[in-house]
Amino acid sequence: ACTENACVGTMPGMCVATTLDDDDDGHGDPGCSSVGGVPADDCDETRPTVYPGAPELCNGRDDDCNATCDDGFACCRGATGSCTTSCGTTGNRICSSVCSWGICAPPAETCNGIDDDCNGACDDAFACCQGSSGTCITSCGSMGSRACSGSCGWGSCTNPPEICSGVDDDCDGLV
Repeated sequence: ACTENACVGTMPGMCVATTLDDDDDGHGDPGCSSVGGVPADDCDETRPTVYPGAPELCNGRDDDCNATCDDGFACCRGATGSCTTSCGTTGNRICSSVCSWGICAPPAETCNGIDDDCNGACDDAFACCQGSSGTCITSCGSMGSRACSGSCGWGSCTNPPEICSGVDDDCDGLV
């Protein structure tokens, strides 16, 4: 199963055995022993362009059998990798058909108090930016304050302190 045998003449004993080389690239099946001058070091017996020392191409394969895909290029065609976005978050990029990295795509927005998707707005897919505060209208119509929770939702409206204004600022029913 590991050799290709051929007769080289008509006399008995005139047979030659070489390591099985299914793709005929001069490098045989690595599961076999080297026989008849054919090394058993091929990493892909289905492709005649893949063997130790073959030129490396940008094709998403290890052409030269050194266990590295598209070595000599910036990246392995079709691979993905993490990257730092323009706003400092961890994004994702894809290796192109010419073995160069594509643009760094920002991640989806999450509730974390920062601008994940690099659009200039913090936690914009949520009601508010985690840890921020804002104004609100109290039950008696005065201007109160509220805080954004850890789950990016507004907390209850807090009444302001009473001031000398001629209105019920703190909503206690007294002017």
